[in-house]
Amino acid sequence: MTATDTVTRLPATHRFRRLVGAGLVATLVATVAAGLVAAVARAAGVDFVVDGGETIPVSGVAFQAGVFSLVGLHLVLAAVMVPVLARSLRQVSDPA
Repeated sequence: MTATDTVTRLPATHRFRRLVGAGLVATLVATVAAGLVAAVARAAGVDFVVDGGETIPVSGVAFQAGVFSLVGLHLVLAAVMVPVLARSLRQVSDPA
């Protein structure tokens, strides 16, 4: 890298918003995809029956996919934000 190269860095809040937006879109896609796959499987004759004899609805499969996707999004956000927070706290506590 030379002195004439320019590096454009997005502000941390913008990167965070992009990550959250991408995560929410991925959650929506996963929920819809799981629902569609479950509906196709149900139409093909697959039964979603648990031990008690109750049937799991297609919406239940989609709901669980959405919940687990949101949990994953929270884990990713935590993995990204903890180092950012630690770095900013170090900068504040270090006398300049």
